[in-house]
Amino acid sequence: MSEHSGVTAQQAMAMTLKEQYQRAGGQYRELNERLGELQKEINAGEWLDGSVESEVIPGQGYVLGSGLAGETKENSYYFNASRWRVGDEDLSSTLPEASRAWEARGWEVNEESFRNDSSRITTTTPEGFRFEVMVSPGEVKLSGHTPVHWGDQFALLTAIAERRDAENAAGAPWDTTDRDDQGYAYRLPGVFRPFPAWDAIAAE
Repeated sequence: MSEHSGVTAQQAMAMTLKEQYQRAGGQYRELNERLGELQKEINAGEWLDGSVESEVIPGQGYVLGSGLAGETKENSYYFNASRWRVGDEDLSSTLPEASRAWEARGWEVNEESFRNDSSRITTTTPEGFRFEVMVSPGEVKLSGHTPVHWGDQFALLTAIAERRDAENAAGAPWDTTDRDDQGYAYRLPGVFRPFPAWDAIAAE
């Protein structure tokens, strides 16, 4: 059993695709809600919403090296999301304040510094979510990913992408027209694309 998934690999793979899809949607929403809370603690203003890392498509859990017994490239997945703030504001207090806030939550915080004048803090919550704040000259990036969960990663990826594309074509429920030429948009903390509805495409 995955420490955080609540089900074994065999149980997850025995679920229908719709059941796996619904579980994945809950995991995606929880990650983005948690990320929004951490954004507000750092800055309640608008953040850059990236076009790739903050999408709804799950990655292969295998690449994270989670160490789940029996894990392969096909039977596990995770979601990740990132937000940025870029500008001339003074960021010197960002990491110390974020670190204190995370420690107040009971999280163990690790800090690293790099040669390019960048520093970061990382933590893994008791529920298995990993979060990171990276501060570079003129930029702060907050990112996170879910625990690795058992499930048919390719089938989920395909089902989610099909429904995302169908919703995009229908023009709802998420505005995809407000991004700049590089694919970025500015959004307040806690604003994220809804997980595509299962019935966004007709049942086969």
